[in-house]
Amino acid sequence: MDLNRFQLHGNLTRDPELNQSGPVPFVLMDLANNRTWTDKDGNVQERTSYFRVKDFGRMAENHAQFLRKGSQVFVEGRLQPTQYEKNGEKVYGIDLVCEYVKYPPKG
Repeated sequence: MDLNRFQLHGNLTRDPELNQSGPVPFVLMDLANNRTWTDKDGNVQERTSYFRVKDFGRMAENHAQFLRKGSQVFVEGRLQPTQYEKNGEKVYGIDLVCEYVKYPPKG
């Protein structure tokens, strides 16, 4: 059995932007994830990692409508390898494709 999953919890760094230029609408969500630890000298350290998450269809439309910069979200999905050409060279990357999002209700 193969497994291709990711789980992230963090805050959106900007409002999700809905793109409807293709056959299926999609949203890009930029997510900041903080990691805190204590080093060997007893000092508290913190590192922030940034991730770009993509989602599609009706879920994307909902996220563009309800989520805003600073929203706290839990995102789960799959990794999707990508490849494109830039300046005549092949560029490889990994897209984080959202399949599930949970966020606290307003109010």
